[in-house]
Amino acid sequence: MAVPLKRVLLASFIVTILVLPEFAPVFLARDQLPWHRGRMSMDGVLAAAALLSGTSSLSLNILFFLFIAAGTIWLFRHHPLLGWMFASTLVAYVVVLSISRPSLLQTGPVFLRYMIALMPAGLMLAAVAVDRLLSRWRPGKGVSKAWPALILTALLAYLFVAGPLPMLFAEVPNNFTNHSAFQGSWRRPDWQVSEVNDGLPAYSITPDQIPPFYRWLGEQSEARTIIEYPFDISNYNDLFYYYQHFHQKQVLAGYARKAEPRGYTYILPPGLTNNAYAFGVRSIDEILTQVDDPAKLRFRNLIEVTDSAAVRRSGADIIVLHKYVMALFILPGQLGTIRMNYRFTKPLAERYVELFGPPLYEDAQIICFRIKRTNSPSGQ
Repeated sequence: MAVPLKRVLLASFIVTILVLPEFAPVFLARDQLPWHRGRMSMDGVLAAAALLSGTSSLSLNILFFLFIAAGTIWLFRHHPLLGWMFASTLVAYVVVLSISRPSLLQTGPVFLRYMIALMPAGLMLAAVAVDRLLSRWRPGKGVSKAWPALILTALLAYLFVAGPLPMLFAEVPNNFTNHSAFQGSWRRPDWQVSEVNDGLPAYSITPDQIPPFYRWLGEQSEARTIIEYPFDISNYNDLFYYYQHFHQKQVLAGYARKAEPRGYTYILPPGLTNNAYAFGVRSIDEILTQVDDPAKLRFRNLIEVTDSAAVRRSGADIIVLHKYVMALFILPGQLGTIRMNYRFTKPLAERYVELFGPPLYEDAQIICFRIKRTNSPSGQ
């Protein structure tokens, strides 16, 4: 039974009045929220649309949203109440985001994240349109009944080929499939510059800026796996995915629960006060130190670098110690990057000299050791 539009609007108004008090604390604390720092942009909308459709192909995106439009028309005709609920929710999202403009709204992932409830609705509407289209297929004389299934199969195959999975696994090996360089956009990386698609400023490099060691490593067929340490979990600080494209080795992440000295050294720009800045940096060391019982840490691709037996058992051929990270630097009204030197790299390297001998390679950025698989007591 059709529901009059007036009743829908009246019900929406009543619900809005009832829930509005729940949002009062948000409005009262609006100065403390990351509002009015982002902006609506067509690039962000198009990126969000591509993430929703599952492909960066323009033709497939157009077809996908035509299906959504057709499904929406069908919904209004047969279930107008649901149709109005979907439309009003969409409008409400757009209005709220246009007014609040939260940080990084101009990026596709963040824009879509704020409209996450509409994702399953959009996918269902596209599925409804495809289902109705197939159900109305009436093959004429000499036309096979298998054509709809063939067309749908071809469309799904095209969607798969133009989607993210071939891009993710085109890089073999790829230990960073969840990195925003791959998840923030379905465009294939061109590798001419590192891109994180994160919205936050990242220290980007070009192929000629990667440490020469990684190009040499790519030529060493006997070396199959390396350990990278320290490992920063922030995508905007993580260049290891970019290095892997050039060296083509399996990558394990190193961590140290009891790294001493811990933390970083850095040089601040002149004129900053102690509370006028912050760093966007997070090593997995900082997280795993919260675990009291090391027996609970059972990882396939994480190696405790202070445990020489674990390093040898890992199957890695080389361990790469990084001397610093170019980290996100947060200033009032401004974002940038800053060099942060790892305190623990030097004492760990000195210990490795005793365990594995002289470094295999060293420059201003990294120091590398070939892992010698000899019998040694654990932790020595």
